[in-house]
Amino acid sequence: MILLASASATTAASPAGFYTQWIDLPGHAAWSSNVVSMEAPLPLRVGTRGVVRPRKGPPSRFIVTDLVTDRVYEDTTLLPGARLVFRHEARQYEDRTEVVTAATISGVLARLWERMLRKDIAAHLQSDLDALVEIVEASATANTEA
Repeated sequence: MILLASASATTAASPAGFYTQWIDLPGHAAWSSNVVSMEAPLPLRVGTRGVVRPRKGPPSRFIVTDLVTDRVYEDTTLLPGARLVFRHEARQYEDRTEVVTAATISGVLARLWERMLRKDIAAHLQSDLDALVEIVEASATANTEA
């Protein structure tokens, strides 16, 4: 397995807010700069299959490969000869939440895909996470004011 990039952020927002955004597949385009759309049948569970349409490249199939309520969302995009995994985790520590995202690739053609994908993923992963944090914090603020 090859680590393409990782990103992290700390916030006062709860892990549940991040989980809600992760499982809202149509909403990924609001914070993920590389995603035009994601579609899968509901309810999401490990093994659910869907289609992701990236800004660059053709649509690809993906599988939800890990799902832990209010903590973890992971999907694996099936590429020819490789598997691209995006793992998102939110960990609660007293009054703060640490959110971590990592992109890895594995498979017989992983090195080839690494050369094609690393630069773009590394350039956007932190800013995408920062955009997600803004959305979750704004939603949490709106909910407390309501």
